Amino acid sequence: AESEVLDRMKALEEERNVFRNELECQNVDWQAKLESEQQQVAILQATLEEERAIAQKDQRLKAQVEASLRETQQLLQHARQAQKEAEERADREMAAAKEAIANASAGSRILQLLRCPARADPSKPPGAAGGGDIFVKNSASGGRGSAQAMIWQVVNNMSNVTALLCNSETLKVLEASEKAISLWG
Repeated sequence: AESEVLDRMKALEEERNVFRNELECQNVDWQAKLESEQQQVAILQATLEEERAIAQKDQRLKAQVEASLRETQQLLQHARQAQKEAEERADREMAAAKEAIANASAGSRILQLLRCPARADPSKPPGAAGGGDIFVKNSASGGRGSAQAMIWQVVNNMSNVTALLCNSETLKVLEASEKAISLWG
């Protein structure tokens, strides 16, 4: 009876060891599965964090693009306003220029009325009636000289005089005094 109890105990102890081994194997198996699942969860969390970071970056970029678009729209609106104002200013300047041309035409008619009759027709040769330059006798050289040229020499040699010699028809500047050159280049 004692040996039977001992055999029975040994058998139970062996069975208990088998159960412990099975339990330990199952624990190891479950531990491996748990670690594998935890790794999967960690990978998914890292992926989720990356996607959140990308989403936040996309939101920032979207906000920047929207701000840039608003700024560009404002610049476009200001440019259109400036263009409109420039066109209006150009129209006003064009009207003023047309008025000035009309006034200049009237001014040249007044100059025609005040023009010396001896120089009235530049197409006629000098010395002919109603044409060319007026000549005066030049006592220094004994020859003839243009009165306009002589007057210009006198005016040009005066100090601190700003003077321009212009063509009477086109108003093109032919010569300028030293003071005029220093003033206007």
